[in-house]
Parts: sequence; structure tokens; C-alpha cells
Amino acid sequence: MEARKFLLPQATNTCLASLPEVNRPTRLDNRVLLGGTSSGEEAQALKELNDWLVEQGFTRGEMGWDFVDPDTGEQRVTLDLVWPDGVQSEMTLPVAVLFDESDEVLSVASSAGFRCFTSAVGAKNYIKDLNTLDDNIAAE
Repeated sequence: MEARKFLLPQATNTCLASLPEVNRPTRLDNRVLLGGTSSGEEAQALKELNDWLVEQGFTRGEMGWDFVDPDTGEQRVTLDLVWPDGVQSEMTLPVAVLFDESDEVLSVASSAGFRCFTSAVGAKNYIKDLNTLDDNIAAE
């Protein structure tokens, strides 16, 4: 019985550590905070997209980013993957990748100045366009 006191918590922690990282909406003043990743598959797809951008020479985005209204200080939504200063820091618009999010989450992110993408394909096309633009400028 004494051994169980040590083995059970250790086994529980090992099991929990093996679960995929999922950013679940949190409670805030009796309200559910909107947004956030809803599955391990979604979190994995966002991680892969983030890794791909780094391979293209851009900065790593922030996963599970809580948007706080600058005027009220109120936490509004959790955005899946963002570059709050742009993928090229302060040279491009802030970017948010939002998989399977409600219109309300998209509206809050857009109103906050984020260029929003709802698919990896759309985000990758944007990055490819930026690379093409950079190549053209360098050639001039």
C-alpha cells in the first residue's frame, strides 16, 4: 500500500505527459474564453505549419496566444497560432492561423489587425508570395 502512494502519481504524470498538447478554452468570469485548439490533430497541424515557416526563414509563431483587448484589458479569445509582430517582425502585418474557429473569433482577430488564415494552404501561399516578393526586390 505504501508503494502505491508513490507509484500511482508517477504513473499518472507519465500518462498525462504523453497526451498531445491541446489548448482548451479556459473559464473567465463565468464565461468560456473562445478559441484555442480543439484536438491533438489540430495542434499537430499547427506545429507542422509553424515548423515549415521556420524552415522558410521566418520567425516561429506563438501557439495558443491569448488576445487581450488593449482598451479594456479584457481577455477576449485564444488564437491558435499567431505572429503578433508579423512573420517578418514589424515589416508585415500581424498574422493569425485559425483552424475550425467561429466567426466571432475570426472577427475579433481581424478587428485587432491580424491577417487571418483558416487553412495551412492559405498561410503557406501567403508565405510563398512574401518569398517571391523578397526575391524580386533582391533582384532589382
